[in-house]
Amino acid sequence: MTTRTPAGSPSILWSLNARSILTAIDELAPTARPDIIKATGLAKTTVLQTLAELERRGIVVEAGRDTARRGPAAMLYRIAPSRAYALGVDIGHRTTRVALINLAGGILSQAESPSGTIDERDTAAVVARLRDTCLKLANERGRATNAPTVTEADVTHAVIGVPAVVSPRTGELRLSPGLPNDGANLGETLRDALGIPFTFENDTNLAAVAEYHLGSRTGVESFAYLSVGVGIGAGIVLGGELLRGYSGGAGEIAYLPRDHADDGAEPVIGEVSINRAAREAGLGNQPTPKQVFALARQGDEAALQVVHNTAERLSDTVAALSLTVDPELIVLGGAIGGNNADLLLPEIHKALGERAVGILTTIVPSATGENAVLRGATLLAHREIRDSAFAEATRP
Repeated sequence: MTTRTPAGSPSILWSLNARSILTAIDELAPTARPDIIKATGLAKTTVLQTLAELERRGIVVEAGRDTARRGPAAMLYRIAPSRAYALGVDIGHRTTRVALINLAGGILSQAESPSGTIDERDTAAVVARLRDTCLKLANERGRATNAPTVTEADVTHAVIGVPAVVSPRTGELRLSPGLPNDGANLGETLRDALGIPFTFENDTNLAAVAEYHLGSRTGVESFAYLSVGVGIGAGIVLGGELLRGYSGGAGEIAYLPRDHADDGAEPVIGEVSINRAAREAGLGNQPTPKQVFALARQGDEAALQVVHNTAERLSDTVAALSLTVDPELIVLGGAIGGNNADLLLPEIHKALGERAVGILTTIVPSATGENAVLRGATLLAHREIRDSAFAEATRP
């Protein structure tokens, strides 16, 4: 007896085709029907009919005509930007940044201010104020182009970067000394302040996401983003996927035990250790890393020694990452690492040559700058609202 596999219903097939077309438009926008047909492999009639329905449902809009193509100018399409909005948030040790994005992934506005440091209510209040500022800025700019007004109710999700380990299963924060009260009750307080669903993510992981999509070496599927700022941490991407680990602690190299550390690795690599080393070298009572590296560029011997010692310690971390994860690249970023790669990288390479063997990983400076965490947050926030909007628009 012959067993027949039941065919999919027309409504299910339509949903699959519509999702394929939306994905192609999202990736290629603005794009014309011939390019959509080529990207999806769907028949011309199927694309024409499905596009018409997606336009009717308000998820796709026309975006002018392609005058560069030979022959009649084809109509261009894009995802309707005003269909959904989200927030990207970076709660840093000293500065909090917020960006408002639309469904097309465009950043409509961005604002920042000193981070709330009193308690979790202070932290949440800063984020809410910056959200309101972003809405105001976006609407002021939008009036010039007759763009739709964006209200608080239009914002449906946020991705929030925090200097903490984030459980991928529960969203619980731990190892978060950079947050007031170690992040206790921050999630509940932010829910009350923002009134929308949100996702916590480790800040260095978000910087790695930004580097993967926007950095100078886009397309590299295996790398580690090594952030050096107030402290140190790594965001690891393997096979194009962010590696969080079972408990979210993958890349938390700040907490590796070290013989020469007084209290974990944080005081040894980062702002605190550089400040301490600079004072011990006679560079003043409260020298900042920015001042130390500036003096090093001027040839100050004491400052150059501080840079050398910092790079030597960083080389241990680079060696550990290289020999355990074996990434193609290690990207040096963060407020200190990214801004001073010109001084640190030669010293790191020198130390590796003297102290380690078998290191084949290339080390490069970050290309995403001080907004790396925020850009990573907006990328993940866009993915969230895109998936939700596409699912809603392609229901049979």
